[in-house]
Amino acid sequence: MTTSVIALVLGVVVAITAAVIWVRVERPIAFPGRSVMSLDQLYNLFYGDNTVSPGAVREAFDLIGRIFGVPPGMLRPSDRFDGELRIAQGWSHYDSSIDAITDELRVACRGKTVDFSKVHTVDDVVRLISRYDE
Repeated sequence: MTTSVIALVLGVVVAITAAVIWVRVERPIAFPGRSVMSLDQLYNLFYGDNTVSPGAVREAFDLIGRIFGVPPGMLRPSDRFDGELRIAQGWSHYDSSIDAITDELRVACRGKTVDFSKVHTVDDVVRLISRYDE
């Protein structure tokens, strides 16, 4: 092998390694120390007062989990889009975490006009979907 081929292969290996490390450092994949709960457990624990339907809880948790790459059972109603679910700067073309889900929320809310400035937590999404879940 020539020196230039060795340098090229080494460069590719270093680039791939750096990318893998960057992804693991910059984007939270899960919540350290938090247990995964079933959606039924989450509903009973946080929404047992029946103020929202189990379907709205499932839809919201599945939606958020899918968009942020987190198991839905690892989410909690108090998780904030500017906190635990914050998109690391430079990770996405979205300006904020709420921007990442606005299109999906518009669909979930049946195209109704929604004030996304009032959506800060997972619970806000649950209640928003519940309002339009008819």
